[in-house]
Amino acid sequence: MRICKFYKLILILLLMAIQGGICAQNADETVINDEFAYANKLLRDNYPELAVVQFKLFIKKYPGENRVAEAVRRIADSHLQMKQYAEARQAYERLNIQHPYSPFARDAYYQIAQCYSAEKEYASAAEFFELYARFSSDAENASQAMLHAGKLYLQLGKKERGRKVLFETIDHYPDKIDDKSAAQLALLYEFADSGEAHRAFRMAETFLQEFPQALAGPEVWLVKARLHKTLGQLKESLSVYKNVSSSYKNTNAARIANIESAEIKFLIGDRAGAFSQLSSVMAGGDDSLATVAQIIKAELLLQDGQKQAAIKAAETNLRFKKIGYEYYLTLGNVQFKLEKYTAALASFENALDAEFPLSDSLKSKIYVRVAHAAYRQGKADAALAALRQAREKSKRESELAQILKLEGDIYLDLLDDMPFAIRIYSQFITNFPHQPQIDDVQARLARCYEKKSNWSMALDEWNRLVKLYPVSTYFAMAKEHIALINKYQKQDFSTLLAASFAEESAITSEPLRRAKRMASLQFWDKAIALLRPNFNEIEDAAIRTEAALLMGQSYFAKAQRSRLQDEGNEFALFDSAKTVLQTAGLVWEDDAAILQKDLMLATIQQQNMLDDLPPSLDAISQKYQNQNQFAQINQHVLQNKIRTVKKSDSAAVANLKVRLQSFENSANEDRAAALYLNAQFYLSLNDSATARAKLAKIDASMTGLAVVQGNLLRAHLLLAGGELEAAQELLLRMRKPYFYSDSVQRIIFLLARVAYEKNDYSEVKKWLQLIENKEDWALYSMGSILDADTQYLKAQTEIKFGNKLAASNALLQFINRHQADDRAPDALFQLAELTAQQKFVRLARGYYDNFLQQYKNHQRAPAVRIALTKLELDEHRYIRARELGLQAVAETRGTSLNAEATYLAILAQLRQEKIQSVTSDLKIFRKNFPQADELYGNIQYELGEAHIRAKDFKKAENVFKDLRNDFKNTTFAVRGNFGLARSYLIRNKTEDGLKILKKLPEEYSGDPFLKTVHIELGDFYQAQKLWQSAITAYNYVLADTVVDEKYKEVLIKLIDLYANTGLADAAISYARHFIKYFPNDEREFNYQLKIATLYRDKREYEQAIEIYRQLLPLAHGENKAEVLFFLGDSYYNMRRYEQAAAEFMKMKYFAPKTKQNWRTTALFKAGDCYLQMENLPKARDLFDLVRRLEGEASVFGRSAKKRLEEIDAAIQKNRNTGFSSKTGNEFFIA
Repeated sequence: MRICKFYKLILILLLMAIQGGICAQNADETVINDEFAYANKLLRDNYPELAVVQFKLFIKKYPGENRVAEAVRRIADSHLQMKQYAEARQAYERLNIQHPYSPFARDAYYQIAQCYSAEKEYASAAEFFELYARFSSDAENASQAMLHAGKLYLQLGKKERGRKVLFETIDHYPDKIDDKSAAQLALLYEFADSGEAHRAFRMAETFLQEFPQALAGPEVWLVKARLHKTLGQLKESLSVYKNVSSSYKNTNAARIANIESAEIKFLIGDRAGAFSQLSSVMAGGDDSLATVAQIIKAELLLQDGQKQAAIKAAETNLRFKKIGYEYYLTLGNVQFKLEKYTAALASFENALDAEFPLSDSLKSKIYVRVAHAAYRQGKADAALAALRQAREKSKRESELAQILKLEGDIYLDLLDDMPFAIRIYSQFITNFPHQPQIDDVQARLARCYEKKSNWSMALDEWNRLVKLYPVSTYFAMAKEHIALINKYQKQDFSTLLAASFAEESAITSEPLRRAKRMASLQFWDKAIALLRPNFNEIEDAAIRTEAALLMGQSYFAKAQRSRLQDEGNEFALFDSAKTVLQTAGLVWEDDAAILQKDLMLATIQQQNMLDDLPPSLDAISQKYQNQNQFAQINQHVLQNKIRTVKKSDSAAVANLKVRLQSFENSANEDRAAALYLNAQFYLSLNDSATARAKLAKIDASMTGLAVVQGNLLRAHLLLAGGELEAAQELLLRMRKPYFYSDSVQRIIFLLARVAYEKNDYSEVKKWLQLIENKEDWALYSMGSILDADTQYLKAQTEIKFGNKLAASNALLQFINRHQADDRAPDALFQLAELTAQQKFVRLARGYYDNFLQQYKNHQRAPAVRIALTKLELDEHRYIRARELGLQAVAETRGTSLNAEATYLAILAQLRQEKIQSVTSDLKIFRKNFPQADELYGNIQYELGEAHIRAKDFKKAENVFKDLRNDFKNTTFAVRGNFGLARSYLIRNKTEDGLKILKKLPEEYSGDPFLKTVHIELGDFYQAQKLWQSAITAYNYVLADTVVDEKYKEVLIKLIDLYANTGLADAAISYARHFIKYFPNDEREFNYQLKIATLYRDKREYEQAIEIYRQLLPLAHGENKAEVLFFLGDSYYNMRRYEQAAAEFMKMKYFAPKTKQNWRTTALFKAGDCYLQMENLPKARDLFDLVRRLEGEASVFGRSAKKRLEEIDAAIQKNRNTGFSSKTGNEFFIA
């Protein structure tokens, strides 16, 4: 018993110990749960920073606890919530490494990618998004990750990888409609931005077919409209914009459509429509787009020359303060051109404050514009601060040079700080000696020294300009300032004193002697003070005249010094000198005195001269035509005389010829100017040979602006004479040494002209681009607009290139800015024709009407009315065409255009089926215009066609016979025979019709109309299934080397013919030929697909597969389904069933609706593939899927049911016999 009690006690104690341990364990778990719950509560209550601390404590205290992975995830999520992306990323990475199989780590890669994206580490973000999508392809957000990766790769410039990932997003996640559509949209934008307009256009079309309008949205339509514009299809572009505007009324998309279509309308000349649309957007609900419309309208009004309207538009308060930097920039440019510098400064500063990140080069340009605006307002500090910022961000030498020069201008013009200005200009000359502003800087540096009265340094700098920049526009100024400095500032006092004593010896009057001494010592005020009080009291005429000369010289010297020192009172002093020298009662007998007096008077008159040449100045010039002292005056006078002389006044012309020759003979330093003036004169007399001979004497040793002017004129004459190589050689020789000259743009322009005459239009565009680049920094003033010649050449070049929009815009710019130019009527006529070619009929009609109103007496007016008549004929407005044609007939009587006008009037009548009246008109036409064979032949042919339309075949045949007989051995005989043959064929007189058609190529070999004949023959033979005869007829058209629309038409016919007759190799060859010659044709993709199909038909499956692979990235919708199916089918026919099944199975998730049931067909074929591989369960699944998709009653359903029965029987047989699922292929027919 005692032992039992002892064991009982032991047992009780043991049970108590176990119970205590259990209670302690339960107590520990409760604490752990409470701590984890507390951390979670902190996170839920939005205390992420405290939650992080608590979760970290939890992990530290309980490292083996099964919720550690969740705690790490909560730490990562907390950091992410606090936007601590680096810490969050590290936590997610730790989670992925330490707990890879935890459900909390499943999307760790996705979250890491999100963090990298937030840190703007886009390359890493893209890689982790892609990794997540590939490792977790069944995750809900896998498609979104793939989409993000593709977009980021494109953003990083990795185009191939980005496109591949986006295409995979489309292919692998067909049920994720939002992500799939977003991927297609991203690819659409990528193709559009990369300039792959045709590919982008096809994708836009597919997108709009594949997705409902609600999902596609207006953005795709806007892209499509822009693509139409890029492809030059302006009418289609405007149509799409109009559709967006009407379908999405009162939305931002509609407003954007109105803005963008307004810009097109402005370019094609519909200015009223453009401004109306922009005004409607400005009145709309969205402030940001209203502001954009306001800015664009101001800019377009400025381009249109409506300055006041532009000011009004630009000055309206912006309704939205956060617009893109580009719009602030545009607004600032408009305001600057309108001389609203305060507003421009504010706009440029707003551009810098825009939220969009700007590149350093762009910031530099904007800062320079800020500096220009501040400079124009006189705000030196603001301008200098902006230039400092610009310098820090600029790397281009031309920009740095521009910045440095502007800084110097600020110190010179605004701060009057000569030392600083001198230092900056000197730095420019040292660092940028080859920039075009160099001569301007050199002149400004000399002026700085003059302002400091440092005449020695000023003289050095002017001499440097004369030596280094001999054709600068500052050359004449430099020569003048050198002379003035040497005369009035450089002589030392002892030299002046010695000269004064030498001159006094001949003077008898004591007051005059003292005045002479003061003048010689350059004390002109004292000289004047001595002479003026007693001047009128001097009785001796000779002494009085001498006093007048001395006083005049003193006033003249004071005026010249005033000019030199920029004091601003030189004109008053010149007037005083003139008044004294022209005092009544003076006696001028001394030749030297007379010469000095005339030189001063001529100089003063030249300074004050406006337009008309004073007779007194002309008389002085003629009197001293051989004197070097009068060279500048003579040049000035002769230039005026050349412009104003009447060519009918033979005496005046002969006199001017003598004076010009005398100027040439006497000229020394001004010899180039003399030769240039002579050349201008002889050109005005239409004597280009003498002009060229004069210009040929200008050589490199000569100086002055006339050197470059003369060489430019010579280049013009060489160009006009067709000596293109000589002109080009001269211009290229001029371009480099004269880089600083303002004439360098004219040199480049003439080089563009030479290239244009050589038909090298790419070279033309290169030279014109140089002019535009040179003007880029000058866009702040209206003077930067290209001159008339450049603008006109640009338009002509774009016409040659076939760039109709660019050509139309260039012509419009030319017309608006150069209305008085002689070429304006021609430009308007060209603009009308271009617009008509683009099928903007209303606009073209408006241009033609404008021409007839503005230039009704112009020699082109009848031709314009004729062109308008043709336009109305093309538009089937035959009544209006008849009316215009009759007006043209009345206008052109007695001219060479009368026949064409009459022809068009008759044609308009004929198109109205008024055959009877045309028959009589035709007889009159033949009588009045017996030489107009082509026009008469055209009407005859049209008349025959009209009889065929009226089913009056007998009369038609008579007309065609007359045409054939009247124009034997001409192209109209071909047309007559052709019309006759067509009539016979329509009437089933086949043998007669064919006989004529067959004879025509033999009788009229080489006639261009034979192309039409051969096509007609080929079509007939093809209809009769005479394949070889059809091929022979079509090949006659291809034998012509001219690749035109007829050539394209025949290629298409031959491809189809060869394909239909089983001649696959020939069809492939012609299809490749089509792709080569018409790469931008909308059918290009289909012919690529046809080539693959033909290879497949030939059982050359490898070649077919290669082409299908190339086409797959380009294909969408129906095309993609077809490519995928036949890719699989090619593998199937090669018995590579596994690869075939893989391609067919891609169609399982193909969502877009197609005309043919490609998806079900592919699934059925995939089932056959698995049968061939003896994988009966997989095959059964696919056939069952086909039956469920299509229904048992359908054709596919019945076939699938049959397959299922055969598979079930085979499986049962295998079970019964104990064999595996492998079965014989003889049961299954693919």
